[in-house]
Amino acid sequence: MDGIIEFVLISVTLGAAILGTSTDPSRNIKIAIISLAALTSIATGYKSYLDAKENNVNKKLIISLVQSSNQPSYFSHDLVKKLSPLFKKTNMYVSGQTIFEDTGERIFTLSNTETDDTRGILYISKKAMNPV
Repeated sequence: MDGIIEFVLISVTLGAAILGTSTDPSRNIKIAIISLAALTSIATGYKSYLDAKENNVNKKLIISLVQSSNQPSYFSHDLVKKLSPLFKKTNMYVSGQTIFEDTGERIFTLSNTETDDTRGILYISKKAMNPV
């Protein structure tokens, strides 16, 4: 259904552009064509916004599922829990985690809560987890 809506919106915009440039319509017809093109452009932009918002929600759900299925160690869970207030102040969240089984090292990927762009990484070495 989404593909059909996008196709219709693009077709209407293209049709309005072709009609407006290939003919010499009256002033009222020009206003109607421009209005139609503006409305379909706004509808297309709104549809893109909704799709991006849905994709962000889906991305966060998938990350949550992957993290819960990996059963991260208590260390990783506690670390993320303790750092959450700091992440919230900087508009970041832990969007990914890699645990190297052979060394126990961890890499946490940090993303922006609004744009989901990767903002940085947090690397925890084995030595940092087991201080002498």
